[in-house]
Amino acid sequence: MREFPSLRRDGSVVPYPAYPVDELPLKNVSRETFIKGKGDESVIYSNNICAFDIETTTIYDGEHHTAFMYIWQFCINGACIYGRTWEEFVRLLKILVEYTGANLIIYVHNLGFEFQFCRQVLQSAYEELEVFAPQKRKPLIVRTEDLEFRCSWKLSNMTLDKACQNEYGCEYLKAVGDLDYRVYRDTTTELSDTEFGYCMNDVLCLYSYIKAKLSNDNDTLKTIPLTSTGYVRRDCRKACKNSKPYQKLYSRLQLSVPVYTLLAEARRGGDTSSNRYLTGHIISDVDSFDVKSSYPYQLLTQKFPMSSFYKYGNVTDMDEFLNLKKDYALLFRVTFTNLRARPGTVDLYLSVDKANAFGGKYVNCNGRVYTAESCNYTLTEIDWEIVSQLYTWGSISVTDMYYAKKDYLPEELRLVILSYFRDKCELAYQRDNTPEGSADYENLCYLYAKSKNKLNGIFGMMYTDPVRDEISIDEEGIWHEKRPDKISDSLTDYRRNRNNFLYYPWGVWTTAYARRHLHNLILLIGESSIYWDTDSDKAQVTPDILRRIESANVEIKRICEERGAYVDMPYGREYLGIYEHETAKGTYRRFKTLGAKKYAYEDYTGKLHLTVSGVNKSFGATELERLENFRPGFIFRRAGGNTLHYNHAPFEKTLIPGLNYTLGKPILTGDNIGIEDSTYMLGITREYAEILGQKYYVKNRKLLEI
Repeated sequence: MREFPSLRRDGSVVPYPAYPVDELPLKNVSRETFIKGKGDESVIYSNNICAFDIETTTIYDGEHHTAFMYIWQFCINGACIYGRTWEEFVRLLKILVEYTGANLIIYVHNLGFEFQFCRQVLQSAYEELEVFAPQKRKPLIVRTEDLEFRCSWKLSNMTLDKACQNEYGCEYLKAVGDLDYRVYRDTTTELSDTEFGYCMNDVLCLYSYIKAKLSNDNDTLKTIPLTSTGYVRRDCRKACKNSKPYQKLYSRLQLSVPVYTLLAEARRGGDTSSNRYLTGHIISDVDSFDVKSSYPYQLLTQKFPMSSFYKYGNVTDMDEFLNLKKDYALLFRVTFTNLRARPGTVDLYLSVDKANAFGGKYVNCNGRVYTAESCNYTLTEIDWEIVSQLYTWGSISVTDMYYAKKDYLPEELRLVILSYFRDKCELAYQRDNTPEGSADYENLCYLYAKSKNKLNGIFGMMYTDPVRDEISIDEEGIWHEKRPDKISDSLTDYRRNRNNFLYYPWGVWTTAYARRHLHNLILLIGESSIYWDTDSDKAQVTPDILRRIESANVEIKRICEERGAYVDMPYGREYLGIYEHETAKGTYRRFKTLGAKKYAYEDYTGKLHLTVSGVNKSFGATELERLENFRPGFIFRRAGGNTLHYNHAPFEKTLIPGLNYTLGKPILTGDNIGIEDSTYMLGITREYAEILGQKYYVKNRKLLEI
């Protein structure tokens, strides 16, 4: 037995025992079981909470980054075990399965990483290996005849550190920092108490997290969802399945293959872009506005497709098209010729990568269409409203149009959404009126974050594609991804699955409505808008602009009153969808953007902040040092993240370079993931630089002059 310094939630560090496999304390392991499934498909599971993790060393030979495991750690029912070889790990699993007489459920934070290293281990020890993965290299579940590995990252949707910090009652936390994979360690390396503590705390805190989560949500290992969205799905499914009117409505909502194809083409996320006239410049005194609960607001106040879609065909009369748009949800393809952004327009809406086709030349302005000789898109009637305000064209042709009746979402769903919003507001009020640092304050922070995630999760659940790519992995460890052979069969299977109860078009229309709501804010602000992303806008504003926004909020509140999209609190009425003035306490001193997902600013205290996709915010701001450095060609080194190299190798005993060969102990190893430090260079394309009037651009990680 070896003790390690465990980090408790109260900040104290106390010794905690960890055992090698030969000293496994079976007295701490429960033999309690439960049965999941019915009849021949029933499985007996152990009621012990298990957590698993590994640490690895990456070797670079001048050409390749490869890696191997040098220690694994395991926790079952609070008992921590460790080993240095895969043979020891398999022995532990066999002992535990035999002792409990049941299958083990084992949580792994970021299962995809560990699975790359231990797939061959499991294949050699067990006859069958079943993998369920929503994406390549990202398994959600891995099963053998005795084991079920689950990805706790998918359950929490957070890093392990954040998950443990945010879960009320989680007794242990992740150790501060991480083991540097660049430091060579192998199976014979003596680990210091600090290094050993880093390893063991990862499984102890993960065990503690799952235990606390089960308690907080009144769950068991039998009932706990697999993903964070599962909690919302459970609440909504219960409300909808218990309603006969809802079931009758849902049975009428059919998706044909042509309609699904159009939905897939029209599907878009949040609108993220920047004002090309202000991009690349440092702007002083910048305000920020946020839409309050944007997606829930759309779900509560807007009308959605509430019937199956019917084919209309091609449109020859635009007046007829505009009349249809007033009363129906429309889904159609449209071809524009001689498309041009309107003069002075700051919001370019049409995304280059969502075009079905281009004919002739087009100008790409940071991922948005600026001009095009000809282009074809699939749009909803909501998208059409925005496009017609921002672009002009020579001619258009509307084809393949389908229409559906529109109405508000069923009351059963709206009541769940409003309940989540009420919980969020009540918890925020209680939190803000509770002394910071107290146990009650910590609990309220947890409950508030949980309610906020639930509120946002409703949309994500609706937006789930009913036709999933088929993800598989072969015996050689190669991942495969393919579209189903028959989309019609996938749609039929989706409808027959009793767990499904939502209509995919609702999610597609929600994002369209949210983009329109943001677009309306950009129109209110006008040419002073600098940068916008999904539900927020950074802009320079005048008193007149503020009055326009307040006037818009009055209208939004009227709509909320009409639709019941509000809750009453002790301090007043809370509305969804309003444009909140985030920087009312103080504007950003200076702000600069280089386009979508690339901006930096100094807040009203002068502190530098950074948001760049792929760059660590905290490290990145420190590395940037000052706003003047935020320009094409700047390289983030520490904040640039890692590059993962997925390697395939024979599963065999190998002498790893650096091992103490005098011991004569080659280690069992095979497939692995080598980790390489990567850098990130800020850049813009030449085409975008020319539009902005900038002197430099980046190509192939080189700063070039126009």
